[in-house]
Amino acid sequence: MPGQANGPYEAREFDLTAVTGLSARAVDIHLELYRGYVKSLNMLLAEQRAAFPAAGEPATPLDLAAHTRRFAFEHNGVVLHELFFEALGAPGGSGPDKHGRLADAASRSFGSPEQWMQHAAALSKLRGIGWIVVMHDPVRNVLYNAWIDLHHLSVPANLRVVLALDLWEHAYLLDFAPAQRGNYFQLLWSSVDWSKVEQRCG
Repeated sequence: MPGQANGPYEAREFDLTAVTGLSARAVDIHLELYRGYVKSLNMLLAEQRAAFPAAGEPATPLDLAAHTRRFAFEHNGVVLHELFFEALGAPGGSGPDKHGRLADAASRSFGSPEQWMQHAAALSKLRGIGWIVVMHDPVRNVLYNAWIDLHHLSVPANLRVVLALDLWEHAYLLDFAPAQRGNYFQLLWSSVDWSKVEQRCG
């Protein structure tokens, strides 16, 4: 597959044709960027294996501090994009099941699913670039909305990411001006397959 180095991670295929409002060119560029994350992650793991070979084999130098930082960046880039692409594909979505675990967690955290959505929409208008990440605490059954600009540093521990929305400029600039990022968010929100997000709260 183009953009993929040999290794344990394989770039997945995503059908985003049902997402209306994003051009095919923008989608293709975004998927190619995702495949680049996969390729880089496999290359990092290959470097690690070369630096710590079996006994008696020659080793290669490795900057451990830089390598571990790069691993977190590439790994989270792969996983967040997969969560993002996988959840899209239901144009005109009406929101989560009002009787499901996701809506219950939203109500416990924000008062109602509608107030949860309003909070996420407000995050989409913040200055800067990054991700809106919805995280579920499975122990307390509550939701957290977070703005994450450095995805290798800012994902809280022991929370499950149930929805990731990419608001980096590469994701929307071919179709939306920077001042229209809120419109891009609304397009994404209405394209979410909520049944898949619900499964992640299980």
